[in-house]
Amino acid sequence: MSMLTINKDGTPSYNEVNYVLHELEDSRIKRHILSGIITDMEVSDIGAKNTNCRVRYKNQSVLIPISEMGIELSNNDNGDEWVRKTQILSKMLGAVVDFIVRGIDRDDPDDIHIVASRADALRKKRFEYFTSNDPIFDIEKYDKAEARVIAVSQQSARLEICGVELTLPMNELFWSWVADVREHLSPGDVIPVKILDESVDEEGNIKLRVSGKEAVKNTAALALKKIHAGNKCVGVVTHIEENQPVFIRLENGANAIAHNSRVNTVAYPGDIVTLAINDINEEKQTAVGVITNVIKQNKEF
Repeated sequence: MSMLTINKDGTPSYNEVNYVLHELEDSRIKRHILSGIITDMEVSDIGAKNTNCRVRYKNQSVLIPISEMGIELSNNDNGDEWVRKTQILSKMLGAVVDFIVRGIDRDDPDDIHIVASRADALRKKRFEYFTSNDPIFDIEKYDKAEARVIAVSQQSARLEICGVELTLPMNELFWSWVADVREHLSPGDVIPVKILDESVDEEGNIKLRVSGKEAVKNTAALALKKIHAGNKCVGVVTHIEENQPVFIRLENGANAIAHNSRVNTVAYPGDIVTLAINDINEEKQTAVGVITNVIKQNKEF
C-alpha cells in the first residue's frame, strides 16, 4: 500500500518512481534503449570478471555487470582480459551510456534491484544504424556524426558512435597540439566527428574510420596566419622526445617547434615558454623558433 498525497492545486500527486519504473519495465519488455550516467564501479573481491557498475537513470540506480558493458579490447591490449576491461571501465565514470533492462526485482519495494545490459543496446544500435534492411546511417548521405566521449586517457579518447566504439589518438582529435587529452575532454562530452570510411568485416563487425579534427575548422592553420618571423610568442610545451624538436602550442592555437633553446632549463610537457619565431613552415603548418624563456614549469616533472 502507498500514501495518496495532494498537490497544492488539489490534484492527486503520483509517485514519480512509478513512472520511472514503468519506463524501465517497458525497456525490459519491448527492448527499448534507455540512457544514463555511470556513477559507481563496484570492484569484486573474487576477481575482475565480477566487477559491476551503477548507472543512474533518473531517480533509479541500474546495475550493469562488466560482462554486459560491451567493452571490446584491441589487439594491442595485453594481459588479463577482465583486468584490462576493469581499467577501461574505471575511466568511464561520468560517461553517458545506453542500456536495455534485463530484469527488475520488486520483492522489496524499498530496495528495488534493476539489472541491465549495455552490450544489448550497442548491438541493437549497430543493427539499426548499419546492418538492417533500411539502415539509418548512409555514408553517402552523412559525412559527420555525434560521438559520445566514453573514456579519456592522456593521449587518446574512447568514443561511441551509433553503437560502435573506437579509440581516437590525440592527433586525430585536435588541430592544435595538446599535452594531455584529459585537459580538453571528459567522459560525458559529445563531440562531432567526420566519418572517413565505413566497412563490415566477414564476422559482421562494423569498422569506422573517423577524425575529430576534420569535423571542424582547422583553427591551428588559421592561427598560424597571424604569426610572422620576428614575433615573440607564449606557448605551452606539448611533447618532447630525445633528438627531436620541442613541440609547442602557441597561445593563439598555432603549432610550433623549437630545435634550440637559449636557456639552460630543460622544457617539459606542460611548461609555459616564450618562443622567438624565426620561420614559418607552410608545408607542415608550423612556426619554427627558439625557446628564450621558461615562464612557468609544470610541477609534475
